[in-house]
Amino acid sequence: MNDRERIGLQIAMLRKDKGLSQRDLAGLTGLNYTNIWKIEKGKYSVGHDILSKICKALGKRVDIVDIQGNEDK
Repeated sequence: MNDRERIGLQIAMLRKDKGLSQRDLAGLTGLNYTNIWKIEKGKYSVGHDILSKICKALGKRVDIVDIQGNEDK
């Protein structure tokens, strides 16, 4: 699974956990619902600004984390 697919899957899971449809999330972010579908399916390369809008609508934020197993010691 590539990063686009992984991030899209996370967005879809968070959206569903909030009880939102793709149209609901589109309305909260100002994006077209077909773009939400493409992002969730990993078919669309999303920039930071759009990703931030989506995260904010889901009560989250964009962050940079260590890759598992590669933590600094």
